Amino acid sequence: MAAIPTSAGAAIAQENIDIYLPRCLDPESLQDFGYAYQPDGTLRHIATQTPFKFLSQKHYDLLGNAVVEEIYRMMESSEMNLRRHPFPLDADLASEPSCPIFASANAEECETVMLLCQGSGAVRPGMWARALCMNNTLDRGTVFPYIRDAQSRGWGVLVLNPNENLGAVPTGNGAANANEGDAPPAVATSSSATADGIDAIRAAWVDVSKEEWAAKSRAERAAMQWIRDSDAPEVHMISAYNNVLPALFPNMKRLLIVAHSYGGKCVTALVRSVIVQSNDEGKSARFHSLVPAIALTDAINDLKRQDRKTVKSFMQQRTINWIASSKHLDASMPIGPEKSLELSSGHTDHVHTSESCRTSVMSLFDEVCRAIPVGKEDISVVAKHCAKLSSAARRNEVNTSECC
Repeated sequence: MAAIPTSAGAAIAQENIDIYLPRCLDPESLQDFGYAYQPDGTLRHIATQTPFKFLSQKHYDLLGNAVVEEIYRMMESSEMNLRRHPFPLDADLASEPSCPIFASANAEECETVMLLCQGSGAVRPGMWARALCMNNTLDRGTVFPYIRDAQSRGWGVLVLNPNENLGAVPTGNGAANANEGDAPPAVATSSSATADGIDAIRAAWVDVSKEEWAAKSRAERAAMQWIRDSDAPEVHMISAYNNVLPALFPNMKRLLIVAHSYGGKCVTALVRSVIVQSNDEGKSARFHSLVPAIALTDAINDLKRQDRKTVKSFMQQRTINWIASSKHLDASMPIGPEKSLELSSGHTDHVHTSESCRTSVMSLFDEVCRAIPVGKEDISVVAKHCAKLSSAARRNEVNTSECC
């Protein structure tokens, strides 16, 4: 067979790419990008039913933004029944930037609350890892399974947003009216009459260089302002505890914390803020009885840098960190003087750890809720349950090796 001329090969490649182009120049929804989530939680191209196809960094980032909005929509659906709130709660939405957080619709009734905090980077509320949401499944990449577990137990849920530290300043009558009267974006089709439109979309989404997109992104960030009480992830966490939880969950009597990656550092900052920096013995005592357990997933807890034994002891007595490891789930890991209790998450990949150890996290929370009465403190329960989990993991490992 004769080789296909270079120009013909390029034309075929271009034709194959065109089907993955967004349907308009200014897509907003997943449907505008030509994608949708399937019942099994995978992201698929609507026309080809194939997984996500990378066209450019701009395409990846803005499709990622559409994924974020879809996850928000799902959390607000009747199934999960969370409500979106501005952060800070008292933000003047007409004049200052804010970011969204999500809380149970029945927050005022909840006595036990699970707080979910992701790691750093582009992940937004509801996500553990954006890449998993786009290339794996929603159950792997989002907090949805944790939300369902909490709700099945009658617990409330608060989903934080520690990474959205900058926001656009509202203009005019707000974002809702910003495009009022604008013509809808032109939709690209495969007809010859829209060839120029397809060329424009291809230029905007495929031909744009990574450097050009990065420069545009930097310029947009430079025009933004810091979000009040959320100018750093640690500040967001502390403000959520001081302001959001009392306002949305006035009947809260028990707080269970799950934090992934950098979220662990945010938790340590919260502990230090309440126990040391507040200089309020009553507030510190309430915190000790309010938080019976903290579950970290392959997290940074920053204990080596803590100069107060009270912070270290609080974290070490209440925390289990499930870390990335090739060992069986809950297999014990070496414990140093500057570490919390550590167990294997049962997965070697950092981004998978939160879902891989979820059943063990929930068993820890179930145990502290069973063993520690509301308003009381028992620092032995977490360590005992950690030993119980690791013992079961050793038995499973022995049984598995014998079977093989």
